[in-house]
Amino acid sequence: MKTINIDDSIRIFILNPIYMRRLLFLFAFTCIALSTLKAQHRIVWDIPQGDTAAQRGLYKQINNVLTAAPETKIEVVFHGNAVYAMLKDTGYFKEQILDLHKKGVLLEFCNNSLKEEILIYQE
Repeated sequence: MKTINIDDSIRIFILNPIYMRRLLFLFAFTCIALSTLKAQHRIVWDIPQGDTAAQRGLYKQINNVLTAAPETKIEVVFHGNAVYAMLKDTGYFKEQILDLHKKGVLLEFCNNSLKEEILIYQE
C-alpha cells in the first residue's frame, strides 16, 4: 500500500492542467462577478414646503451626496407649496434646479398637489 503525504497531493493538484484550468476559471469568474457588483444608492427626497430655507438645504444636501457618490440615483418629489419652485415664473432656485437636472437628478411633482396648487394659482 502506497501512502501519499500532503505535499505530494498538493503538487499533483497544482501541476495537473485540468485542475489549473478550473482554478483559473474560478478566479476569472470571481473577478468578473466582483467587478460588476458596484453598490449603487438610490435616494428619494420629498419636499412639501415652499420655504426657501428648506429648499436651499435640500439642494445643498443633494450636491453633497453627488460629490461624495456621483453614481447615486436621486429623485426629488415636490408636494404642496413646493410645486411653485418648479414653475418658471415663480421659481426662486431656477439655477439650482437646472444644475441638478443636468447632473441626472429626477425632479417630479406630486400630481394631486400640482392640480390643487395650479388651480389656486390660476384663480
